[in-house]
Amino acid sequence: MVTVHQLYPKLNIFVHYFKTHIMLKHLTIIVLLLGLLQANSQVNIVITGTPIVENFNGFTGAGFSPTPSLGQLDADNWRITGSNEGDLLFGGTKTTGDFARGTTGGNISTGGIYSLLTAAGANQVLYFQPTADDFTPGTITYVYKNITGTLLTQLDFSYVIYLYNNENRATSLTLSYSTDDITYTPVPSVDFTSFAALDVLLYTFNRSVSLTGLSIPNNTNIYFKWTTDDVAGGAGNRDEIGLDNITLTAGSDPIPTPTVYFNNDIVYANENDGSYTFDVNIATPHDCDAFMTLNAISTAKSGIDYSFVFPTMVSFEAAGPTTQTITIPLINDAIPEYMEAMYIELDSVSPGCLITAPDFQLVFIEDSDVAVIGDCENLIISQYGDGTGLLNNKALEIYNPTDASINLEDYYVHIYANGAISPIYYFQCAGMLAPGDAYVITTEDANPPLLAQADTTGQGAYFNGNDAVVLNNGPYMIDKIGEIGVDPGITGWVVGAGSTTDNSLVRKSNVVKGNLDWATAAAEWDVIGANNFTGLNTHTYDGCGCNAPIGISFSAITNASFKVSWLPVTGATKYQVWFRPLGVGAPWSKVNSTATTKKIVGLAPATTYEVKIKTICGAEASTFSAIATVLTLPLREGEFEQSLTIYPNPGTGVFTVELPESAEISYNITIYDLTGKVVMQQTLNANTDVIQIDATSLSSGNYILRMQTNNGSYAEILVIE
Repeated sequence: MVTVHQLYPKLNIFVHYFKTHIMLKHLTIIVLLLGLLQANSQVNIVITGTPIVENFNGFTGAGFSPTPSLGQLDADNWRITGSNEGDLLFGGTKTTGDFARGTTGGNISTGGIYSLLTAAGANQVLYFQPTADDFTPGTITYVYKNITGTLLTQLDFSYVIYLYNNENRATSLTLSYSTDDITYTPVPSVDFTSFAALDVLLYTFNRSVSLTGLSIPNNTNIYFKWTTDDVAGGAGNRDEIGLDNITLTAGSDPIPTPTVYFNNDIVYANENDGSYTFDVNIATPHDCDAFMTLNAISTAKSGIDYSFVFPTMVSFEAAGPTTQTITIPLINDAIPEYMEAMYIELDSVSPGCLITAPDFQLVFIEDSDVAVIGDCENLIISQYGDGTGLLNNKALEIYNPTDASINLEDYYVHIYANGAISPIYYFQCAGMLAPGDAYVITTEDANPPLLAQADTTGQGAYFNGNDAVVLNNGPYMIDKIGEIGVDPGITGWVVGAGSTTDNSLVRKSNVVKGNLDWATAAAEWDVIGANNFTGLNTHTYDGCGCNAPIGISFSAITNASFKVSWLPVTGATKYQVWFRPLGVGAPWSKVNSTATTKKIVGLAPATTYEVKIKTICGAEASTFSAIATVLTLPLREGEFEQSLTIYPNPGTGVFTVELPESAEISYNITIYDLTGKVVMQQTLNANTDVIQIDATSLSSGNYILRMQTNNGSYAEILVIE
């Protein structure tokens, strides 16, 4: 069971500019291996069913001796290997140097063995500071002797691991046992690997195992040995680690132990699901109370993201069901936000019960306030490079598949290191990215050839093969490599015949949008080999499933209209024709056509228009065609703009006006007398091609009626009798 108690204030990891400049390549946190033994005066198992506890009370880090003084441990019980000052054998004496570093409150720098004081000095812990040559690797062995007079067939063994996570290196801690001190049997269920990413916090982890089917005769020893080794190499200190509350309970017969556990460890929910439901199970019917807590590393907030009170108790009865269903209501707000996380853990159970894996629920609550991103509508991650043996040679390429320039200031790269549920690195992009262009991020100290291909350097490239890399548009995740909250190990995530570790990946040319589902996204990448950074800034991209139109031409050009034509595109269901007057800031107008030609009306005379066309293929769309331009004809002398149909004309002042096409928004009506003076103005909002004008306020005579719509300008003589 992993139970994390954060005894120090949590770091605020939601800062967009995390100032730490540390490369997380093959990081190593070394954990010390504790094993306990006694050769001359072993810890005796006198009676079954009674716990034997070593809690290190009175230990002050004064070393080891077969005749221990105050503050020392009995060397008859301990064997420690891996110190650069030699090994402590059973019955040996080590009362100086690395074996006697005294007491500490944590965050030390000198290698060796200490007594950690917790809870204001009320609790002592056997505590280690590993270094590059102290306890890396190492072992500690502890021994018990069976003097019960019976054959022992079961041992329940538990301990508490203390971890001070103040370094950037990972270490494994494994347990094994033996009855002859030669052949050891591993216990993988309690394997432990420390964090590779530092947060300067003190954690505790409970470990327990029930060993059954044993055969330990009377007057026979049982040895427990912890072994540690680097997950990845590196110089310098490792995280500090300690052991406490080592407990052994022996049984002469197999005892079915009720174990409590969750169904899953990592799950995803959406805030609009209404609730998240999960099960707490007990393997054997039994009276048992289990307590669930919410770990402090959770980013979801009660009353904001969910409605539930922690801690809470789940009760099982011997005659009752073996499954209890828990429902946590989720709160669906209208606020765009990053993915939230709930770290729910089984914290403790009543006596006689045990907690087994999965002992936690890591629930990621996805935000529902995300606009659906269609094909070719947003940036994608197009290339990824993790250089082998070249610590700082890393590259991340972002590509613009859209048909418009994008302001990169709204985009962030987030790095979730080593299974973290919150990003440890934030990187804000900058500048404008043109359509079809790429943006390359590398580290500041990458090799010169790689730096020469980069647009920028920074934390957007601070990743290793086992880190999740996420591209965000503001608070919205839009693309991802790997899985948040999952550490795949130093081999990284499998991609084709390779992986994300020590490899370069290129997004397939047919990918048109980001993908947050790594189960399918992994197939969207090609592995191009280690230390291969070719092709940066030149991403190959097929487009959005159908081609943009070509062969644009114009005909039937008048002072107010033209006809545009183009070649047909295979798979097209319709086309979008976009047009606007040539010039800075002019808005685009758009009309649809199911044919390969379209008449555009309502234009200004003697004006150059630019035209671009997009193909629609069902639910997909192409990029825009190349822009073509056309010049409308000027008005001839005495000629007005487009004509209108007006009746009755002449009339008494109330006129019906028909336009060639219906306007979509509004009509701006202006009436002039023959001197050019404006005598009447009116704006009508309608969606029709037939309107009425009331000009009864005007005197009899001839006037000029001019109408401006979003489709163009129209003019006609108006006669009032």
